[in-house]
Amino acid sequence: MRLLLWCHNIKQGNTGVNEAKAKRFTVHPNPFTQNISIQFMLTSKEKVLFQITSLSGKLITTLVDNALPEGNQTVSWDGKDSNNRSVDEGMYLLVMQTSKFREVKKIIYIKK
Repeated sequence: MRLLLWCHNIKQGNTGVNEAKAKRFTVHPNPFTQNISIQFMLTSKEKVLFQITSLSGKLITTLVDNALPEGNQTVSWDGKDSNNRSVDEGMYLLVMQTSKFREVKKIIYIKK
C-alpha cells in the first residue's frame, strides 16, 4: 500500500499566536531572590529602554536606556532601586520598549 501525504502551504509560526511577541524577551528565574536575568535578541541596532516599575507605575530603576547592537543581549537586575537601595519583596513590572514595540512582564522579588 502506498501512502500519500498532502501538505498545505503552512508557514512556520502560523499558529494564530504572535510568536515574535511571545519571544521578545525572557526572564529567569522568576520569582528571584538575588538577581534576575533578562535575555533578548535584536535584529538590528536599536535604542532599547528597560525599566522596573511598581504595579502602580512608579519608576523603581532604569536598567538600559541606550542603543544596543544587533544580536543576543543579556541584562540583569539585583533588586535595587535607582539609589542602590534594596526594594521590598513583591511583584514588579519589567518594561521593555523600543521604537517598534512595548512589552511588560510581571516579576516577583523574594528576599532571602
